[in-house]
Amino acid sequence: MGNVNNTYQNEAISGLKEAFASILPDGYSGLADASSLSSLGPDALLGMILGTLSERRGEVVSFFLLLFGFGILLSLCETLLGSMRGVASGGVSAAVSFGIFAAVYPLALDVSEALLGMGEFFSALVPILSSFLALGGSAGTAASASVGLGVSAWLTGLVSEKLLLPIITAIFASAAVSSSLGGASLRISGVLRRSFSRAIGVVGAITAALFALQTYVTVAADSVSMRAAKYAAGGMIPVVGGTVSGAVSTLAGGLSSLGSIIGASSVAVILIVALSPLVLLLLYRLAFSLCALFCEASGGTPGCISAFASAFDALISVYVMTTIIYIFEIIILIWGGNSVLGTW
Repeated sequence: MGNVNNTYQNEAISGLKEAFASILPDGYSGLADASSLSSLGPDALLGMILGTLSERRGEVVSFFLLLFGFGILLSLCETLLGSMRGVASGGVSAAVSFGIFAAVYPLALDVSEALLGMGEFFSALVPILSSFLALGGSAGTAASASVGLGVSAWLTGLVSEKLLLPIITAIFASAAVSSSLGGASLRISGVLRRSFSRAIGVVGAITAALFALQTYVTVAADSVSMRAAKYAAGGMIPVVGGTVSGAVSTLAGGLSSLGSIIGASSVAVILIVALSPLVLLLLYRLAFSLCALFCEASGGTPGCISAFASAFDALISVYVMTTIIYIFEIIILIWGGNSVLGTW
């Protein structure tokens, strides 16, 4: 009986581990082993950041120089053209806005591709996490998690595949128009940016809160059920119950270890995929801030620089919020599964 149980346990854990390894992106298959995870730490993340900076430093430096060149042009237009300043500033702002849009749009494409990559991995991870929970006795949590993760994957996929680029393009375009025309167009641009950022924040917060509450409730219910089953098996049929209890305790230990590997590896994959575009987003945003300060210090008006900086914040908010939701839900489910396993 013990050999049969051990064989089933080993096959179940090995099958789940192989299924997880099969969904890892190319180049990340080693993360399915605990030994590879031990090498991931703050120093490794810092090395990845420095590697990104080294690999794309030409792109970053070019954008800094381009943006400061535009800033100098805007400042000169403000200070030297006198009575023609209004008309000339509008034309220069329009030209500068087009140049900035051409420079930042490739980064928006990179962000969209990174979100698609994270979304595909997260969608493939849903049945793995559900199987881990079900195998660990968290039947209720597995059922609710399958639905919750599916909804999250659908929402984030909708944003990254269908809405992100059109809305970001519209925000950039409104920033360009508002910086040239001002007045009502400036207010419309601000409303569009704020509405989009707030909508993303509200949807993300509601999704995370509902998922956390649902998981907490189902984990509590599964824990009670497992404790009752353990008590019944040990109290009503002591001899058989002791054998069953020992077998499931062994399975619980293996599953708990595997769950930790799945959780840590999944978070690591998402962080690694998200890291490079995030570093570039923050550097570009820093360039906008420094250029706006330069324009103000030189006596000019930041105009389109500040407008594009605000529009850029919307892109950053979508990217960061999506990444946080993925990581948060993975951590919550692994915690829930291990909590139920701890009752065995």
